[in-house]
Amino acid sequence: MLSEALAGFRALATDRDARTIVSLYWLQTFVAGALRVLIVVVALDLLDVGESGLGFLTSAWGVGGLIGVAVAFGLVGRKRLANDFGFGLILVGAGLALIGVWPTAIGALLLMGVFGIGNTLVDVSGVTLMQRAVPDEVLGRVFGALESLLVAGLAAGALIAPVVIDAIGLRPALILFGALLVAVTLLTWARLRGIDMRARIPTERIELLRANPIFGPLPPASVEHLAAKLQERKVGTGDVIFRQGDAGDLFYIVESGRVRVVADGEELNDLWPGETFGEIALLRDVPRTATVEAREETTLLALDRDEFIASVTGHSPSREAADSVIAQRLGAFSGVSL
Repeated sequence: MLSEALAGFRALATDRDARTIVSLYWLQTFVAGALRVLIVVVALDLLDVGESGLGFLTSAWGVGGLIGVAVAFGLVGRKRLANDFGFGLILVGAGLALIGVWPTAIGALLLMGVFGIGNTLVDVSGVTLMQRAVPDEVLGRVFGALESLLVAGLAAGALIAPVVIDAIGLRPALILFGALLVAVTLLTWARLRGIDMRARIPTERIELLRANPIFGPLPPASVEHLAAKLQERKVGTGDVIFRQGDAGDLFYIVESGRVRVVADGEELNDLWPGETFGEIALLRDVPRTATVEAREETTLLALDRDEFIASVTGHSPSREAADSVIAQRLGAFSGVSL
């Protein structure tokens, strides 16, 4: 058990790209931990806005995070994601440091929003970059190690912040913590660019998943992970993909070509590029209730049962979308479906 627990740390120790991402991610979390102390002192002492002002500053941080979520969804499938990760780190550091330079209530509110945007960009791009850098067989353990390090970073930042404030004062402390993150990020920028250059991103498959109602609501990191797991399968005209009564083991997306759906000898439907089939047998744990065969030369993208179920059932909006698709098909075909 100890060996398994340490496997994530060993993987980080042997992979330079992963070490770079984790080191910067840890530093960002360290600064975020310090901010949890600094923001209270800023509100009560530096700006003298009281507890209500502290609430407004915290809300600005949250609003910035929501804006960051909208921006982050646009990052799905980007090859230059390490640059986005670095940009998020700079926003975090600059947002904090400039509060020390511009200590006004309006300025602090705006800069806390900037901090929140950067924080979300770092979280989303950091997770996706780890997926790209670390082999699948140790990915779960690496994320376990990462979470341990990030919690330690938060605690370290919160513990050190009062000491730094006492030693050099509040405004210099704000500038120091923020400038430290910006400086380290700029010093490692060349390494981040190298991570981007080595990345192999299945952009077209990511877009195919994002256009699907089941996978569209998933977080960006999950969409990219699933795109990398899709297996291409080519079938010729008349080839049977699965038969009615077979056990369900794969979920399919039509990438090109066309397939037809037949149940109890009756032709039900044609499926075209971008359309999917196979989800009901997987989610309802029932045999295939229809036969699917290729009408022409067709390319399919198949997703393993375990990957499909884990992604869909682990995210409520995706599960609701899948249930809606199932209901529509059951209603349209009078109980006969895939």
